[in-house]
Amino acid sequence: MIAIFGTGPGRRPLQPHRLTGAARARLPEACTVLFQSNDEALAGFTTAEVEVFNKLLERLIANLDHLVRNDVGGQ
Repeated sequence: MIAIFGTGPGRRPLQPHRLTGAARARLPEACTVLFQSNDEALAGFTTAEVEVFNKLLERLIANLDHLVRNDVGGQ
């Protein structure tokens, strides 16, 4: 099951969604492509650099979530 989140305050799940049979069948291929692309994008990075990069992305996502939850810059 996949939860789709709204963009308003609290970002509650809108409705749980289930993958169709066709989507489930293609999921392994999609995961393979995703991980391969990730490996290619991070080629040459050390393990320590990847860990720092991931932590920075987590902080960025948390900041963006905060902005959305608090409607910072909203019209």
